[in-house]
Amino acid sequence: MATAVGHQARRMLPALTLIAGSVAPASARVLVPTVFEAGHFYAVPESPNGTTLRLMVDTGGAGGSGLLVLSAEAARRFGVRSETCHAFGEPMDVARSIAFRPTRALPLAGPFAPCHAVAIINPRFSGDGTLGAGYLPGFIWTFDYPRHALWVEDAGWVHPADAMAIPLHFPHRADGEKGSGLPRMTVSVDGQPLDFLFDTGASAFPTEAGEAASRTPTVRGLGVTSYIVTSVFETWHRRHPDWRVVRNGDSFGKGERLIEVPRVVLSPVPGGHVGQEAPVADHVWFTERPDANFDASGLSQYMDGLVSGSLGANVYGTFVVTVDYPKETLWLSRR
Repeated sequence: MATAVGHQARRMLPALTLIAGSVAPASARVLVPTVFEAGHFYAVPESPNGTTLRLMVDTGGAGGSGLLVLSAEAARRFGVRSETCHAFGEPMDVARSIAFRPTRALPLAGPFAPCHAVAIINPRFSGDGTLGAGYLPGFIWTFDYPRHALWVEDAGWVHPADAMAIPLHFPHRADGEKGSGLPRMTVSVDGQPLDFLFDTGASAFPTEAGEAASRTPTVRGLGVTSYIVTSVFETWHRRHPDWRVVRNGDSFGKGERLIEVPRVVLSPVPGGHVGQEAPVADHVWFTERPDANFDASGLSQYMDGLVSGSLGANVYGTFVVTVDYPKETLWLSRR
């Protein structure tokens, strides 16, 4: 979840957790028009007249029912007509259609989305918008970090033979459909399993001290990070006083601390599964966040269990990452 828009996004989540029956699976592999900046993917679709949107691809971001999110200004600039929809429990401005240039398009919600909408228009949203936790679960996505490419896979996608599977967990309704699109994953830190939001939008705003220590690449002051709640941060620091800590390392909020974790094992089992060596990420920097951001009254209330923070692309950004939402599995490979 991109912190810069996180508070705006969070207020949308209770009304935007309908997922079922809104998007048709892709029939062929499609390369999504994107730019890649400092670990973040931004979708950059174009209108027929050449106007471009810039939408962060954020697995922890706002949205629902297969709908992407646009700011009011971006909708106006892109020529998108706004209508009021009452299907979310409160009035929401939505768009029923978006015209794209065929070679620079995005897949959109199907005919069963609320109010036949394809996008939510949020006047409070900063930037152009997001492809978030409401929109993304309708498809299988491959984030090819080494090649800076983003793909929508076809419905028959098969994982590479060398890929490592990590289960993703979602809340489910009584009918078995997802209650939200926020994915929980379990990894191992310091030999212990720890639950996180899988969050391609987790954003760093390093201070001069934070950038010097972490060497986080940035574009216009924005990079990628992972988040950890204060209570776990303090536990790590107490157990491992040798783990590097940077005070006032991130400029968002009140100047949060950073902590460097020597190794994150991308498996709920510290040694990996039998017959498979678990992928690892070394020297991972985590940015401190208040417990209230992720506890049972925070983001975790929209997930299937409590999480201790977010895992961002500084953990898995050297891998090819496929998020198979229908099968609720994350796949990591080096291809």
